[in-house]
Amino acid sequence: MNKVMDSKRFSSALLLCVDEYNGDFRKSSGVPGIHHPLGVCELVIGAGGDEDTAIAALFHDFAEDKGGEEMLSRIRAEFGERVERIVRDCSDTIPSDYSMKECWIDRKVAHILHIADLNEDSRLVLTADTLHNARDHVRGLRTFGEKWWLAFRANVFIDRELTPDICAASTLWYLENKTLALMQHTSFANIGLRDIYEFDGTILGDLIQTVQSIDEQLTNEQWKIFNDACGLMKTLHNIG
Repeated sequence: MNKVMDSKRFSSALLLCVDEYNGDFRKSSGVPGIHHPLGVCELVIGAGGDEDTAIAALFHDFAEDKGGEEMLSRIRAEFGERVERIVRDCSDTIPSDYSMKECWIDRKVAHILHIADLNEDSRLVLTADTLHNARDHVRGLRTFGEKWWLAFRANVFIDRELTPDICAASTLWYLENKTLALMQHTSFANIGLRDIYEFDGTILGDLIQTVQSIDEQLTNEQWKIFNDACGLMKTLHNIG
């Protein structure tokens, strides 16, 4: 049996995760909320992650959505400093109240810039998180069509009304630039995302390939908005 899955400590983490997500549902697809952390954990274990990274994968959204610093303190006390640090690194905000999150674009810009400072543990969990979300986008577009994008309320523009096209372009902007940041310090560094045609079978290679498949589903109008977003974010933050 995998040593991660044979640990009482891991079992305790799994029970806490199930308890925290009880009654939660994914805003996009309506599936039980536990689907996402379990999926991220599976990817981490499959990529060779150890017990700490597997537990951090279960908890990776806890600081953002389940109690901020108070939850991080609990994680540190019950599961250790390394798990707490990974969860902190994977968070784009740490609000004491979920309803008090900063605006979407400010959080995403700060998070992309933060990725360069992350260690290998945190990058593994964040890559798994991004891959699982990207795969959800692929399935969601296939199932729900263009209305899928509105669930995410992503908007890089402060002066444009939220539309499915803007949500699509903004979500792809974030996915692409987050993936590019994760590619640094790897064999994919300094290669354009759309210039990669051979994949190495790693979790990062799977992420790149999945983001490319989302690219292929955007409409001409969404590509136009995406290019506008890239230009704006390049000017304001040197991203994109």
